[in-house]
Amino acid sequence: MADSSTQFYLNHAGRVPLLTPAEEITLGHSVQRMMRLLEEKPSGPYEMTERRILRTGKRAKDRMILANLRLVTLLAKKYCARCKTLDMADLLQEGVIGLIRGVEKFDPEKGYKFSTYAYWWIRQGVGRAVSQFDRSIRLPINAVDVLTKARYFIPRFTEANGRAPRIEEIAEECGVTKEVMTNYLLHNNNARSLDEAVANEHGKDRSALVDLIPCERETPWEYLDKEAERESFGQLKSFANSLSPKEQKVIQLRFPMLGEDPEVVDFFSNAQHVVAQQLGVSRQYVQQCEKRIVHKLRVKMALASA
Repeated sequence: MADSSTQFYLNHAGRVPLLTPAEEITLGHSVQRMMRLLEEKPSGPYEMTERRILRTGKRAKDRMILANLRLVTLLAKKYCARCKTLDMADLLQEGVIGLIRGVEKFDPEKGYKFSTYAYWWIRQGVGRAVSQFDRSIRLPINAVDVLTKARYFIPRFTEANGRAPRIEEIAEECGVTKEVMTNYLLHNNNARSLDEAVANEHGKDRSALVDLIPCERETPWEYLDKEAERESFGQLKSFANSLSPKEQKVIQLRFPMLGEDPEVVDFFSNAQHVVAQQLGVSRQYVQQCEKRIVHKLRVKMALASA
């Protein structure tokens, strides 16, 4: 639907004849009389002569808008080439809104052509739409204008001088300081979605961008796993405290992490025969003690889950 409406607009924009300078002045005065009347009496009621002024002004306004749709198309095509999310229909709509505003503000007594005046309003409307809706992070309209000027200047300079321009040369051409130009260029890149599919060397989508970015910090799932691990460790430690003194001694020597001073478990230095030597008992006693501890732990877990 958008493509058909855009094509209809483009086909009919050039069919309306352009205005002559005399017509611009006459139509501009009619529009200004209508605008002054609307400011004085926004809601009416209107007399017969006032209704005539409104009808004449509306026809003049429509005539000026239709005769300058070519200008909207020209600017929309200029901006459409660098838009990522906005299409031609969006830019044409914003340009027409700017044109309508220009018709309402045009004063023929100033002495300049309407197309010159309308160009600024159309460009402002289209440029503002690009800065607000075509980027994930909005840039000020003056930053968009500077970056547009830099975008046209850089290839011309490179072709003429055989090298890329320095940041000072770009800033001088755009009429800003080096610091401002650097700041604009740093914020010129658009944000990308972490769910965006990244193509492999064969051009096929392989995985999401989020899967290719290393994470130096702890993810929420890792945090939950560690929380569950700490909770389980706390339950084991409270269970160890409920054992008899001999059983506590055995399990603390076998698994130092359950003791008062946690450390890395060494299954060689904390083997059953080493623990038996430290306690002055047989290895079979340590083994039987472990079996009793495991049985008590199973009973406790069964009661907890019941």
